[in-house]
Amino acid sequence: MQIQLKPEIRFELRCPACASVRPQPNHALFLGMHTLADCHCGACGLNFYHTLPVGHALLFPVAFTRHPRQAYYSPRAGGWFAQPLLDSFFEHAAVEAALYKVVYRTCHQITLLNCLDNCYGHGFLKLLNAQPCLDQLAATETGLVVIVPRFMKWLVPEGVAEVWSVDLPLREMNRWIQPFDSFVKTELERFRRVWLCPANTHPDSTKIDLERFTRTKRFDLSRFYDQLPRVTFVCREDRFWLPYPWEELIWQGCVKFRRTEWVRPWLVRRQNRLIARASRLIAEGLPGVRFTAVGLGRTGGLPPGIVDRRTSAMTDELEKEWCQIYAESHVVIGVHGSGMHLPTALAAGFVEILPRYKIDHLAEDVTLAYANRYLPFLGRFLDEFASPRLVARHACSMIKNFPYLQLNTEEYLLKSETPAVVKDKYRRYLSTLGG
Repeated sequence: MQIQLKPEIRFELRCPACASVRPQPNHALFLGMHTLADCHCGACGLNFYHTLPVGHALLFPVAFTRHPRQAYYSPRAGGWFAQPLLDSFFEHAAVEAALYKVVYRTCHQITLLNCLDNCYGHGFLKLLNAQPCLDQLAATETGLVVIVPRFMKWLVPEGVAEVWSVDLPLREMNRWIQPFDSFVKTELERFRRVWLCPANTHPDSTKIDLERFTRTKRFDLSRFYDQLPRVTFVCREDRFWLPYPWEELIWQGCVKFRRTEWVRPWLVRRQNRLIARASRLIAEGLPGVRFTAVGLGRTGGLPPGIVDRRTSAMTDELEKEWCQIYAESHVVIGVHGSGMHLPTALAAGFVEILPRYKIDHLAEDVTLAYANRYLPFLGRFLDEFASPRLVARHACSMIKNFPYLQLNTEEYLLKSETPAVVKDKYRRYLSTLGG
């Protein structure tokens, strides 16, 4: 349910002190990633700020008073969500940022979709809400205005009324963006009515047409065997696939004491050796397989058999090129936190190497594109210390054994291709792999 911002703020609200349903939200404060309502409780007299139910604040609302400082929030929201908000607000740790506006069509009433977040994956998932918003607003006079980090502007789908972009590094998106409040309030004067989209952070990706965002057709499973297999490694230099727990312990210690530069090059090379070993084992099982590596950072070399498309500086053009690589990949392999949303949205399947401290967040870093048994078969999660042999075994199995799953799905009974035709296609495919 959308939240009304204009002509007056309206959303379901309880006083954090007395639980009364009588608090009156007065005006909104747009910090950037967070939107607050300045509220007064008519029952107990408390004056407080309350997050509007948008994004993660839907599940983890935060309320606080200014004098004296009192805060109300779930303990689970503390370190990663509530505390950065409170620190930014009370310590006046504001950042300056350039703001940009592009108007595609004029509207008198709008819905705002705020996709600002200091986590790329969270921002991407918020942006996916643009599709249901556009579909719902198609028969109305209400336009959709999307607010995004400037580096995500290319992902905004066609059909929006306006795009407001913020030029700020990702790591600072959860801070108070100094000119943002005045910018938004000035722009909102142009509209008679304004609503705020809840920006659900877990939209149903099986109902999302990713091509509307990436302008890239995802891997067509019906053409799984029309080309030699391609495996893409997604690499980062701050998220590591490592062979031993003691190496992860060293990295976490350096993160804690802010000395990551001491060990980063060494750990990247350790990761590169695991990638090289896994690629050799996959090639043994799938002769003719093609390999690509993408990701931020260029430390250390990769084997000549892996086409290295890693970079030290991202551009829109390069990210679009990566999207095409994903869409041609039978399997993408990467560590949780490596920006796996776009790779898993476009590739046929994925292997995600999951750190144990991220088990509670399983599947938050991937886009689950299937609703049937394809989902567990083409989406594999492995332990952070999985061996290259185990990773290779999963990748080879997914590619070699996909037809057995495909032939047993109901959709194939409805197609013109008979099982015999598919099996013949599969046999010819295996012969090209030496199988």
